[in-house]
Amino acid sequence: MAATVLSATGALIWQALQHEGLDASAIFTEAGLDPDLLVDGNARYPLTGVTKLWALAEQASTDPCFGLSVGKCWSAKNFHALGFAWLASGNAFDALQRLQRYGKLINDALVSKIWVSGKYCHLQIGVESPDASPLDCARIAAISTLTVMLRQLLGENFIAERIELPIARPANALLLENFVGCPVYYQTETMAIVLSLSDCEKPIMGASPELLRANEEVAEAYLARLDKADIKTRVERQIISLLPSGKVDESIVAESLTVSVRTLQRQLKESGASFTGLLQSIRKELAKTYVQDSRLSLTEVTYLLGFSDPANFSRAFKRWFNCAPTTFRKQRIRLSA
Repeated sequence: MAATVLSATGALIWQALQHEGLDASAIFTEAGLDPDLLVDGNARYPLTGVTKLWALAEQASTDPCFGLSVGKCWSAKNFHALGFAWLASGNAFDALQRLQRYGKLINDALVSKIWVSGKYCHLQIGVESPDASPLDCARIAAISTLTVMLRQLLGENFIAERIELPIARPANALLLENFVGCPVYYQTETMAIVLSLSDCEKPIMGASPELLRANEEVAEAYLARLDKADIKTRVERQIISLLPSGKVDESIVAESLTVSVRTLQRQLKESGASFTGLLQSIRKELAKTYVQDSRLSLTEVTYLLGFSDPANFSRAFKRWFNCAPTTFRKQRIRLSA
């Protein structure tokens, strides 16, 4: 169920920590991440562990803008085949499209959207995962990384039109603002970078169609392996998102994953799972979490889990935990008192 991140991206944090003379290995280990995976270009870390790593690294650092320092460390090798495809692109717009197409190679919870409005090109990026929310320093690192990536394509003097960050303006904001050189808007709804369309369409010297095709093939193959190995995670995410609607249907999930119901059933069977089994497992896991949260009424819990009425939910809960949800909640309140 957990989202994952390409381990090679962790090398950016490792480099920034080592630059300060900090024990990067100890910090990775404390976050539950194996430092040895940094040298395996295909390995992945759990997103929850990477989020914990960000918190520990920023806490240990004396850098006034740790996220910015991490972003400045970017090189193509940190993004697997996507990084090299980026550098081989014919123009920045094509490169941004590849980031959108292959972004899940970096972080399989990454969501990006590109659109053109008048003279401007907008890239909106975010992470959609029930596992963890990006910390402010990670968002700053993402924007800094994008700036470094675009400067490698468009020249070191490239400046975006504006940047939007869904965080409060930090005390170290001037360091970031001086680096990016453009207006930065804070407390926005989404994270985005806006470029001039003329910059995006400018031909890039050194573009290589041959290298581009080769690295796109590598990226496609990697994502195919990731998707096949991670079919359970993808189905679980869809189930979680559909539960509150009460319409958790195998055909709806299959359609959202652009496969037939028969293909979905086959892939789940190959991974040792079934749709019904995953649905029940997720409901049971979430039921325990929700019922323990006294801020939620049991009626709210009922519908969050996709049950048609409280009686159905209560019967299912008794089957899972051998007691009624009201009894379970009272027991947990007594234990925490």
